[in-house]
Amino acid sequence: MLNNYPQTIVAAFHNIGSSGKFSNYQGDSVVRYFPNVEFSTFPDGLGHAVHILELEDTIIKRYIEAPETPVVIEVDSKTWDQVNRMVNLTLTFNNDGYSSDLQGAYWYNVIVTENNIIEPHNTWPHCSTPNTHNGQDRDTLYVNDWVTRKLIYWSQGRYLAGPIWQYQQEITNSDTFSIDPAWIPENCNIVVNVYKKADSLFKSPVMQAISVPVIGWSDIPEDKLPEKGSIEIYPNPAVDYTNVHISIPEKGNCSLYLIDLNGKIVKRILHGNRNPGFYNIELKTSEIPKGNYLMVMETKIGRTTEKLIVY
Repeated sequence: MLNNYPQTIVAAFHNIGSSGKFSNYQGDSVVRYFPNVEFSTFPDGLGHAVHILELEDTIIKRYIEAPETPVVIEVDSKTWDQVNRMVNLTLTFNNDGYSSDLQGAYWYNVIVTENNIIEPHNTWPHCSTPNTHNGQDRDTLYVNDWVTRKLIYWSQGRYLAGPIWQYQQEITNSDTFSIDPAWIPENCNIVVNVYKKADSLFKSPVMQAISVPVIGWSDIPEDKLPEKGSIEIYPNPAVDYTNVHISIPEKGNCSLYLIDLNGKIVKRILHGNRNPGFYNIELKTSEIPKGNYLMVMETKIGRTTEKLIVY
């Protein structure tokens, strides 16, 4: 999809239930907004019940039906407060395309997404080739991109213009929001989408969308690569789950595992070839006995450890 349409903006929504998976995202609230719709968290007019196998054809159809848009979104300023982990964003929205007023109510939302989240998944046969483990279909660890962490204005969005958006009328708004310590800001992007509001959100067509990195780079350039392997754990001590942030300085094999203070391996978390960069692994600690442990990472550069306390 992205190879054929490189300007496509993707945001993957997860309904987390009580599992703690991608736990900082208000996915349950969004799903409850569509009580009787299965595939519904698409606030861009894709329509409900869009099956995963039909998604690409549906998006291509939207390109054919609406190859242009009158709405322009520009980032006037963006600052990142590293100490308080706050983003200050000023945006200008303009009806500047069709030489006419736009009829209807127009709203927008600001979405925070994160890349490089390592997570195991169960598979559906039509999605990938599953591995069989103890009689169950369970896939290997996947690197997840475009994972929606936060909708700044939840599912309802923020009012922008209407019932008439006059031609060449500019609207400037400021948005301030935080990046959770569990997320890696270098891997986070900000997606802003403007949509024409309909009677239901899944019927509201997106008029325009942009994506910008939180701190200036999302795909880590060569001069920003980590010089050595590192581990950071948040929260620590951990109760039900924790986020393990690792940096890998060079492409090659990477092993990550948890050992007790006697040196016994309690849990193997990661093993295999990885590209250099920063990764976020969400670790469920409720299945691990309470106590003190060491998180160990081994790469071609060497061995790195970090203490983990499980309550």
